[in-house]
Amino acid sequence: MNTKWIFFITIGIILRLVFAYCMTYSSDFIILTLHIKSVALTGNLFDSMHAMLKVEENPQLYGKIWYQMWGVWIQLLARFHFISMDSINLSKHIVPYQQFLIKLFQMVFDALILFFTYKIAIKLAVKRLHFIILFWAFNPLWIYITYSMLQSDIAMLTCLLASIYITIKYKKFNYAAIILLSLAFVIKMMPILLLPIFILYTHKSNKLTLFSFVEFALITIIIMQPWSNDFLLMRQFGLSSREALGIFHETWNGASVFILMYTSFIFFLWHKRKLLQSSGTLFIVALTATILIVYLGETHVLLFPQFMTWIMPFAAILVAQEISLFPVLIAPFTNFIFAAVINNAFLSGALADLTGIKTKTSILAMFSQMFHEKFLTTGLRTLFVGLCVFFLYYCILQLNRHKFLFDRAYRAFSEKWGILSIIMFYQLYYVFFFLDFFIQKTYK
Repeated sequence: MNTKWIFFITIGIILRLVFAYCMTYSSDFIILTLHIKSVALTGNLFDSMHAMLKVEENPQLYGKIWYQMWGVWIQLLARFHFISMDSINLSKHIVPYQQFLIKLFQMVFDALILFFTYKIAIKLAVKRLHFIILFWAFNPLWIYITYSMLQSDIAMLTCLLASIYITIKYKKFNYAAIILLSLAFVIKMMPILLLPIFILYTHKSNKLTLFSFVEFALITIIIMQPWSNDFLLMRQFGLSSREALGIFHETWNGASVFILMYTSFIFFLWHKRKLLQSSGTLFIVALTATILIVYLGETHVLLFPQFMTWIMPFAAILVAQEISLFPVLIAPFTNFIFAAVINNAFLSGALADLTGIKTKTSILAMFSQMFHEKFLTTGLRTLFVGLCVFFLYYCILQLNRHKFLFDRAYRAFSEKWGILSIIMFYQLYYVFFFLDFFIQKTYK
């Protein structure tokens, strides 16, 4: 890695520090830090859940191991008097510098994601490694979701990418890969859907397949800590929550769209398993296609912006390999803007804790009202679904050994302007943000 790429990584770190200090999605941050505090002080989630239900707040429960990791961090900060545990409660906001110190722990996961994404790309002989670094450094959606919302998706992705890297490197679903995939699943449930693909990629006998499923199940049970006194609470408000079961909400003639697509795709992969086992790139393609199926099966009401981080490392690797695919990275951006139309906390509202300016609506929401809100939101949703379907179609063609034929002129344009187009498109977020902030401050 030369000096130029180290410079871009440094710029990316500076952007993250700025976001971490200035911007906070207050509702998520307060809820999650309250859960972390409860686990850190009492070893369970009863105190925080009691506080949430008392004020009818929506609890956000993930795997207990995630709260325990974060609990170690905030206890360390409290021990050296960098933060006060008393300041973490539902009645008041944590002061910005304490929020900043808490969020710094996310940089560990963030750095590991860049490391494993880069290492996977090297293993797959990806042509444009520099794109991986540029996309990580200047991606405002990734930075906002990671450092403003404090969501667990980045920790889940860290474990998932580490498991994928080990699997590709050794061409085996060994104990390290199984433990990391189990940990990813316990933190956030999506990775369980990828387990059959790991099995199909590495196993050639039914006996080994059965052993791997059993090993995964046993390790997962241990990491879930079913002996803890708040396990039933986690199961009720986490594993069985409306959000967790959201992928089954979209139906077609009474049948779940997700189940129809997912089972058909797994059967298709089983039929193509010899081809899948021949290429690490096809392994990534299959994983990407599965995440796209989750997006298409999820009802748009529950397709939260943080879910867009799931696809980004995989799409970045595939776009770095085939730059003509660059439009697919617009899909996460359209979903994020869809969320910003509804909630200003994704734009200048994220500065409320720092500036004290409380805003109920955003410039995007006002714009959508001028041009009929349903038209704008429906258009964004349609564009998102269309791009996902296009990418899924490409993935299936790849797994079928068919080439996706790009027009020669389009391919030439992609080679010259593809990377720059993605970077410039994502920088629109900063344009929306500063325009929104200027209007809110001027006309408050």
